[in-house]
Amino acid sequence: HGISVLHTPDDPDPDRRYKAVGGDIFAWSPDGLRWTTENCRYAVRKNDTGPSMVRWNNEYLWFVRNQEPETGTAITDLFNGQRWTGTLRGVGLSMSSDFKTWTPKQSIIRTDARDNFPWGQPHALCVTPYGDILIGLLPIIHLYPEDDNNTFGPWDVQLAVSRDGRHWTRIADRQVFMSQPPEAPIASRPWDARFHPASSMLIKDDLVYVYYSGTTK
Repeated sequence: HGISVLHTPDDPDPDRRYKAVGGDIFAWSPDGLRWTTENCRYAVRKNDTGPSMVRWNNEYLWFVRNQEPETGTAITDLFNGQRWTGTLRGVGLSMSSDFKTWTPKQSIIRTDARDNFPWGQPHALCVTPYGDILIGLLPIIHLYPEDDNNTFGPWDVQLAVSRDGRHWTRIADRQVFMSQPPEAPIASRPWDARFHPASSMLIKDDLVYVYYSGTTK
């Protein structure tokens, strides 16, 4: 669900001045236009939520989707008591020191009873370096508790912070940072009734710009 791009003009290899990740692919480019790609499924495996990558303390940190556990989990439908094998989303981290080889992803954020687990699930971690900390936009999808539903439900976004990219704290007691509009029939929802923040924020002239995509569904 997107691409995360970094400009690294200090890379001694002129063919690798731009770097990108998305899905199970990482890529590099001399100009941001012509790209060489390589498969990274050996490290990130299934990875189909919003990607995010930063360079932090001489490491590349790639925040990916992690299934909790990777093989799926039996979920009990709250209405009829039936059990089905659902996909529990979490946030994983894969790391590289050279942007050539990546570590197998490790789980770093998952939801709990306060998030109405298993129906409340993180859908990404969109990370931005800011001074000496990392700021993360953490979208949470609140799935309707219905049999086989792994897609539909309202969203909101929380804030999280970290100093190493591995250990994260959700701030303000998990208060909502970006809230969605009230529930309404699809035909009367705004275009961004369901939204997802971009891979990072833009900081310019003491203003922070948050970009996001939106849909009515």
